[in-house]
Amino acid sequence: EIRKLPIKEFLERGANLDNFGKDLYIPGSDLEHEAAVGDELEVFIFKNKNDELEATTQLPSIKLREAGMVQIKSIGSAGAYCSIGTKRDLLIPPREQGKPLNEGQWTFITFQRDAKNDRLYGSTRIVAHFRNDRIPYERGDKVEVHVFDRIEIGRRVLVEGKYVGVLLKQEIFTSVRQGEKLKVWVREVKGKDIYLSMQQEGKARIDTACKNIMDFLHAHNGYVRISDNTDPEEIKLRLKMSKKTFKAACGQLFKENKIILTKRGIKLVKE
Repeated sequence: EIRKLPIKEFLERGANLDNFGKDLYIPGSDLEHEAAVGDELEVFIFKNKNDELEATTQLPSIKLREAGMVQIKSIGSAGAYCSIGTKRDLLIPPREQGKPLNEGQWTFITFQRDAKNDRLYGSTRIVAHFRNDRIPYERGDKVEVHVFDRIEIGRRVLVEGKYVGVLLKQEIFTSVRQGEKLKVWVREVKGKDIYLSMQQEGKARIDTACKNIMDFLHAHNGYVRISDNTDPEEIKLRLKMSKKTFKAACGQLFKENKIILTKRGIKLVKE
């Protein structure tokens, strides 16, 4: 875990920190040259190879009980080892691997502590470590998500680092990668399930779509060959919206005399 602790005394090859009345060793390589007794250091506490507590100023890239992308550094009999930016690589035991991992692979893990033996470990079994109890969201809420898995109905995501949700396949309008962070909207909360969309609902959704269409037209010489007859997948690919939203936005822009609708596409009205 990460704590701020004062330097208690200097040793030949490092120093002892005051860890709430107990000495905690930190190597000299982690100390600045001008460090003095009483200085507070932000340190990460872990068990070293001798199974003793040790401190380092090299803080992990993922905080305890949170999640993020890591690279697998090596594979051993105890499991897979990944780098989290600290001196010692983090072990992902076989039981905590949803699928077998390979050296050099990037994967999404959660950083956890074993309550039985106080050891730190990583896990790719995200769903097993995050419970959707007392979900605080309602339909229409904007949230940040972290994409971590592909499933039949869309992408599994970690919502605000605390809850597991699903970004629905039909509500995805651009390519998404494992580990990517996105701003999305809650479409529905059903029991312990959170369903999400890349699009807002209601007037805000249409207003955003109108702006995107106008920006696209300005960037493409005032014309785009997309119409009511265009395949929905092409609209999704090029304009990042559903065909239903596209038609509604075009209707609004036409009423505002900002575009001309043709059989094959839409044109920007010249000012």
